[in-house]
Amino acid sequence: MKKKTIEILATKSKPSERFNALFDVYRKTSKNRREIIAFNKRGVASLLSLEYSIKKHFGIRDVEIFNFKNEEAPSKEKEKDISVFTLEDLEAMNYNSELKPLAAKLAEKHGQDPASQKKVDLIDFILELTNKKPELNLEGEEKEGAKIREIYPFLGDEDCPDELKVLVADKFTAYHKWVENYKNLSENNAKMTEEEIFEVAKKAVENFELDLDIADELDYYKEHKEILGEHPIFLEHNIQKDVAAIEVIDLVKQRNNLRTYINRDTKALEEGKIDKDKEEAFKAKIEEFKLKLSYIEKRIAEENE
Repeated sequence: MKKKTIEILATKSKPSERFNALFDVYRKTSKNRREIIAFNKRGVASLLSLEYSIKKHFGIRDVEIFNFKNEEAPSKEKEKDISVFTLEDLEAMNYNSELKPLAAKLAEKHGQDPASQKKVDLIDFILELTNKKPELNLEGEEKEGAKIREIYPFLGDEDCPDELKVLVADKFTAYHKWVENYKNLSENNAKMTEEEIFEVAKKAVENFELDLDIADELDYYKEHKEILGEHPIFLEHNIQKDVAAIEVIDLVKQRNNLRTYINRDTKALEEGKIDKDKEEAFKAKIEEFKLKLSYIEKRIAEENE
């Protein structure tokens, strides 16, 4: 399936055809059901995120797509859809045997000539003619954002949790950042290195997934009038709920356990026993312990009144 995916990425340029072909492969090979449902719901507007996910899924590098276009793709298909090149691709080409002939072929096909035969001008000429990308229709997503209070009417209710109102603002931010990163890739792909493309695509997918996480919370509350509580914003809410469920007889035991955990983990952190890449998560867990301890101590005080 990896080879088939590379072929799709190399030959399908029309957004709708590209999305449908890639989605068909992804839904048959990926175990990430949540992403599959999300891609199916959003359609071609999520093409960038789908491309990122499927490349990561199969471990596909841009150079593999480039090689397919120039070595394996049928000549007829090549003639119909000349390869899209990145700046990195063109700079790596041999001037006399690859770059110059390619520029001449494009000049003949389009009836245009480069500014000069200098390498830099030939590269600019090729990029201009081969990297015009069709725009995706994001209108449906924009309408969804504009009508969010119609979709979630409970946002106007007096008893609507404040956290959900905050999440709505975060949802707008996540969506607009996703669009911004998507447009950045669409407009500047040819001028970016593979690493730069990966970073921008990664950010786009992170915002896409954040938007989905928030939608899950809103959809759940709309249907059940209860908080789902999987988003980090509900950490304190979930801790309060857990503490309220503790039997009175167990409160002191849990308080003592938390004090032990906090002292132990703080000491481990201060002595440098925690890996650098795990420090932030470790600190966050200590803060979570401290927050839960504060609610337990508050409840113990209330029980002793």
